Amino acid sequence: MADSQTITEAISAKLPLILPTFVALLAVLLLQNLFSHKPLANVPVAGQDLGGDEKRRQAYLLRAAELYAEGYKKVCALSVGVGLWSVETN
Repeated sequence: MADSQTITEAISAKLPLILPTFVALLAVLLLQNLFSHKPLANVPVAGQDLGGDEKRRQAYLLRAAELYAEGYKKVCALSVGVGLWSVETN
């Protein structure tokens, strides 16, 4: 019984240090999630009009060059401005 009381006293003696540290860590983690920039959220998806993942995979297997050109046009439109670059597909 003395051992558990000693442990409780040790923890309660350090509680003024442990509790603010835990609160600060929790606050930092919450603020980081609130203000984080998600860089992949703005990346365009080529072949998005085709449907689900499996349909896009099948389309990629059949006509990869066209899908690549479509994605390239979208990225160029985002980075430089709409209509300034054009890509020819055969």
